[in-house]
Amino acid sequence: KKDFFKWVNKAKCSQCGSANTQAVPGAPPTQEELQYGARNVEVYKCQDCPGSGRFPRYNAPLKLLETREGRCGEWANAYACLCRAVGFETRK
Repeated sequence: KKDFFKWVNKAKCSQCGSANTQAVPGAPPTQEELQYGARNVEVYKCQDCPGSGRFPRYNAPLKLLETREGRCGEWANAYACLCRAVGFETRK
């Protein structure tokens, strides 16, 4: 399971790739993020460069299967999608 889906504690810097980031007040979701059910976007400022990282909290299972990263909510949504795909019933 750890090879398929990556747990994210905080976003990496989109400029330098550093994991040395600090949470700052969130930002509104972009139109693309809204399209995939992200109502909440966490923002992290890089401590090593002027860059930052965004972590949209997606709810759309197909987007989660594309990004393959998240926390409990994202993990549960992706797993439920896979279960439904093979015929198991899940709560929605």
